[in-house]
This record gives sequence, C-alpha cells and structure tokens, in this order.
Amino acid sequence: YIPGSSTTTSGLELRYDTRDDIVSPTGGINYSSLYQVGTKEITTGPLSTSHSVIQRLGLDLEAFLSTGQHQVAAIGLHGRSLAGDNLDIGDLYRFGGTRTLRGYRENQFLGSKVAWTNTEYRFLLARRSFVYGFFDSGYYFLPGDAFSGTSSAQAYKIGYGLGIQLETELGVIGVSLAFSPGDSFTQGKIHLGLLNSF
Repeated sequence: YIPGSSTTTSGLELRYDTRDDIVSPTGGINYSSLYQVGTKEITTGPLSTSHSVIQRLGLDLEAFLSTGQHQVAAIGLHGRSLAGDNLDIGDLYRFGGTRTLRGYRENQFLGSKVAWTNTEYRFLLARRSFVYGFFDSGYYFLPGDAFSGTSSAQAYKIGYGLGIQLETELGVIGVSLAFSPGDSFTQGKIHLGLLNSF
C-alpha cells in the first residue's frame, strides 16, 4: 500500500560544459550539480495528513580526452542522494541499464542514494561514429521500510562490455553488449539507445 502524496519543490542547478561536440566529444568536460528542497504532503486517511521535508542532491561530471589519432578516453562520475522522512517507492531513484550501469536490466535497482562511474575507450570510425570498450561500476543504498517490514539494503555492482555508436539518417544509434560478473555469453544484456534532434 502506498498512500497518496504530493510534493512541491524548488531548486538550483549549476552547469558548465566545454565539450567540442555534445554527441561525440573528443575533448572537454561536462559538469552539472543540482540541489532541490521541498515539502511532501501525505494523505493517510480522509481527515489525516502529514508533512515532511524532502531534499535531493545530484552531481554529474564527464571528462573527454583525445589519447591518439581517432582515439578518445571518456570518464563519467555520477551521484544522487535523497533525504527525508516517509519516503515511498515513487520517491526513490531507479538505477541500472543503458544510461547508468550497463550489464543489468533497466531500472533493476532502487535506492535513496546511488552513485556510478562510466569509463569508455573509443575508436572513432567517423565524427560521430565509434566502437568502444567500457567498464561501469555502481553503488546503491535502499533504506528500510518499517511499514512493510523490509530492512535496508546496499550493494556495489560492476558491468563491462563492448559497444558501437553509429550516426544514421534516423539519428545516432548506440548498441552495446554488457555483462555482469558471473554472466555467460548468452546471459549478456543488449542495450539500445537512439539520439535524435529536430
């Protein structure tokens, strides 16, 4: 059972971007940080409501370095933190999959605190097309829930694999084959992505 709730937030975001190309950069950094605070109103009955303060923090830092002719090293560091009382499943961060931790199902994990790194080594085929090898690592913390009787959980995960990004008439298509520790070749995850602009 998840009680009805509504949350009103306000926040501040800071961005700094020196990448030479937003789709396939060969140099520069991309930084953003976010702070949000708000009030969550929870309805527990026809005449009963409670209030709690919710705070969110976010950090994203990506760096790109040309390491040789048609070669680029890309490193990303990301983190999210949620603090407050009476958190429910709708407040938590979804974690795992194409844009966070490859080698796992999309949104396989939930957490109030998540962090992950993405490391890629790219070999350019064209300006916005490349093949790459990657290594991802991630951590999540899921708080316990006294109402449902579940205890807290946390884990550190890694994923690795190979991928390709191609610029086509439909847009930029990315495909990767990713594994987590213990996976056989037939247990690998295929991640697909499409980036298009109008």
